[in-house]
Amino acid sequence: MGVLFVRKREVYTREITTCYLRSLKHTPHIADRLKSALPVIVNVAEMPEEERTQALDFISGVAYAIDGSYDQVGDNTFLFVPGSVILLDDD
Repeated sequence: MGVLFVRKREVYTREITTCYLRSLKHTPHIADRLKSALPVIVNVAEMPEEERTQALDFISGVAYAIDGSYDQVGDNTFLFVPGSVILLDDD
């Protein structure tokens, strides 16, 4: 199985990658994109339940290490951004 990167969108001169994570061993691919200052939307719905927390802990740790952040944007779907991107709350 693995990770499936399905689409990229241009945001100004940047891109956002959407990926469906299916295995814990593929979380470094997402970390590499974050370290390259690229936002990533991650869906963990197809991942074994016992690995979801580990994957999200790892990716959120990478986001923290690069002064990034993340937010849950849907069921089993999260947006991780590098420090160069600011997430705004609707409030």
